[in-house]
Amino acid sequence: MATLADLWETEAPAKGGLNADLSTKLDEAKAAYKKEFGKDLPITSGFRTMAEQQRLFDARKSNPNLVAAPGTSLHETGDAVDISSKVPNDFLARFGLHRPLGAKDPVHVTLMPQKSEGNTLADLWDKTPTTQPTQPTQTTQQPEQPGILQRVLQAKQDIPSFLASAADVVASAPSAIASTVGYGAGRLFGLSPDEATAASQMVAQPLAQPVGRATGLAKTQGYKQAAPTQLMEYIGKNIGEGAQSIAQKFGVPVADVENAINAAMMAGGAVAPKVVRGVKAAAAELQPQMQAQFEAKGGMRSGGAAAATNESTIQAAILASSPELQAVVKNIPVDKVNMPTLMRHIEADSLGIRLTEGQATGDIVKLSNEMNRRGRDPELANRFKEQNNQLVEKIGEIRQTAAPDVYGTKTIENSQGVIDAYKVLDKEKTTVIRDAYKALEDANGGQFPVDGVTLAKNAETLLGKKLKTEFLPSSIKSQLDRFKAGEPMTFEQFEAMRTNLAGEVRKAERSGDGNAKMASSLVLQSLEDLPLQPGAAANLKPIADKARSLAKQRFDMLKKDPAYRAAVDDSVPADKFIDKFVIKGVNKNLETMVDHLGRGSEAQQHMAAGTVNWLRDKAGIVDETGNFAQSGYNKALQELDKNKKLNLIFDPESNMKLKTLGNVARYTQAQPKGTFINNSNTLVGSLAERASQGVAMGVEKGLNVAVPGLQLGTSVMEMRARRALEAQTKKALETGAGIKSGKTKLEDVGKE
Repeated sequence: MATLADLWETEAPAKGGLNADLSTKLDEAKAAYKKEFGKDLPITSGFRTMAEQQRLFDARKSNPNLVAAPGTSLHETGDAVDISSKVPNDFLARFGLHRPLGAKDPVHVTLMPQKSEGNTLADLWDKTPTTQPTQPTQTTQQPEQPGILQRVLQAKQDIPSFLASAADVVASAPSAIASTVGYGAGRLFGLSPDEATAASQMVAQPLAQPVGRATGLAKTQGYKQAAPTQLMEYIGKNIGEGAQSIAQKFGVPVADVENAINAAMMAGGAVAPKVVRGVKAAAAELQPQMQAQFEAKGGMRSGGAAAATNESTIQAAILASSPELQAVVKNIPVDKVNMPTLMRHIEADSLGIRLTEGQATGDIVKLSNEMNRRGRDPELANRFKEQNNQLVEKIGEIRQTAAPDVYGTKTIENSQGVIDAYKVLDKEKTTVIRDAYKALEDANGGQFPVDGVTLAKNAETLLGKKLKTEFLPSSIKSQLDRFKAGEPMTFEQFEAMRTNLAGEVRKAERSGDGNAKMASSLVLQSLEDLPLQPGAAANLKPIADKARSLAKQRFDMLKKDPAYRAAVDDSVPADKFIDKFVIKGVNKNLETMVDHLGRGSEAQQHMAAGTVNWLRDKAGIVDETGNFAQSGYNKALQELDKNKKLNLIFDPESNMKLKTLGNVARYTQAQPKGTFINNSNTLVGSLAERASQGVAMGVEKGLNVAVPGLQLGTSVMEMRARRALEAQTKKALETGAGIKSGKTKLEDVGKE
């Protein structure tokens, strides 16, 4: 007899776990694709169990596409499939399919959403069933459910689904905050909109739908159709359409606008109404047919969305900063915040580094005065020393984050790690290939079945066609002549000849003799074609084909991956390996390196650690007490970023931290045009100090004359000067110095 637990799972989707409608649409698309393109529709993933989704989620760092947290993926409910991004969108649209996440996840495909019949929130509310479903007529031939079972299933479908949906709407705040703050922080630290979205979802997804996932109800249709779920989708749809219009109007990424709206909505108070008005107007502008759904029409109110955007940015920044900085920022009126200064403080704060007022504001006078006083002001000198030490320390921490499983404080050590990984990989492959060749001998009763005569003739033919006969090494020609004369080839001779030919190819490469390399390569090709002896048993061919395939696979890898060949041939020394193949390598080859060595593997970590060590060298850091040269570091980092290597080498978190480190280093060491910094550090006063000395000199002399012999004027002026400098230093070193400004208005921030 079935238990209630068994009955609870009776809603599992049909057709391999897929939603029936989706399965039908896919069948239509597959038939059309086969007819039009002559091949199968490339569907790479369909229904997944929660366990399968968990495995994908655990390995998400190696997946170029987004991976939802277990319990939140539409694949688990049978409502999504993955189809190659090469299939055109317009083809999918013909069958009611689309890619809802666009470039964020280009393989993710679902049914196109159907237009709602209702136009108001009340309409959506009325769609949620609250009464017993109509009893089936006799013509349906559906067996009548026992009364108690029907009530159990109906209770499961309606009441818990509705309550779980409502509870998840209330409980969505942590996920929404994590997503909004994570996105804002990612954009703040240099990630693209897509990268910031992916990074924020890694944090937010595990917090989403806690009740629905815990009970398993998030997968059910009752949960999806419950009023709270529908209401949130309705609101999200309208916000998305409004954000699209704002983005089109002002030329900014849609994801940035959506994040600003979400943050502003969380801020509440006076901010949320402005955002609501702006989003309503923008959505109405984008889709005139939706105007009846909004209370207000027309263009955006003056400064409404812009003000909300900046207020939300401040809100997100406060949430992302340390308690010390939060305490300073939270009480500053919005229209008094100097946004660029705040952003600099936030960046430095993320690394635990405190900026001075001059560094944070970029004010050339303040910056110059601070630097010029460092020689006689120990507090300033100590702050600058502390900043330098922290920069040196942070680059070491980033290396640890990017490569947690490997060690190496010098690039050459990490280069050797990559070389060793390639050699291990090649040893594994050559062992498998050798075993495959040996299997031929074993299957032929201990006699190697390759026909030496045919092999020699095939090699001669190839050499003749390419006019390379005279370039063949004499030792190889002698071996071919013996087999041509009828000497049987043993397995040991076959392996020895493969080794000899590979050695001749490497020798020719090192000497730059292209003809000799080609000649040996042609003979090697003939050898690995494995011409079998006449009358060889039919069962030998599949074994020979497998050996050929394995050998060709290795050959293709070596040909495609220059770093692999260099590591195997020892043709590039370790001190130049990462510099040649990673730092200065071609991106296509760099991607191949990662594919061959494994994403997230220790070998790839060596690539990342070696690159960080290279950046460390460019920063001029000789040891842990050295000086961090921001100019060298940033120049090297920008070169990697310009060539789009950072995303290939590093995970998003390490990428972001490297860029943040460069920005903060520049803030602490920059000497922009117009500064008057005395780098000799010889206690020369600033221009402002000299000007004040001229004014004070008259007062000083007057007091000295009035009280002869006491030099009272000099003592007073020295005391005043000392106190003034102490006050300046105190102000310059305050947490969040320079954030509060009476000059910069919030609506002007976006123009800077």
